[in-house]
Amino acid sequence: MEQNKQNNNSNINIDFWTFLEQCYNNNVKIDLGHLKILTALLHSNSNYVSGEYLKKCIDRDSRGAVHKRIRDLKILGFEIVTKSGNFGGYKLIKIPEWFKLSGY
Repeated sequence: MEQNKQNNNSNINIDFWTFLEQCYNNNVKIDLGHLKILTALLHSNSNYVSGEYLKKCIDRDSRGAVHKRIRDLKILGFEIVTKSGNFGGYKLIKIPEWFKLSGY
């Protein structure tokens, strides 16, 4: 249990400038919410993350705000699937080739 806590609190280092360049090239306007959602999905260990949880992560009142950011991430090449129901949510399946992580 303690090991899971440590893994969830580990830092993910995103190559921000490459990320920003891809956003510009794809005409995607980003905010901090995009990065928070992406980080939560990366930390999920291929499990589904609920829309309610992601809504709280980005401090918004509607899941529509989550859906918009998920849509933007898909435009950038992230493969994210959606599953409805009690055990559903969003799951990151594949990251684009241009996306670089260090320390993950």
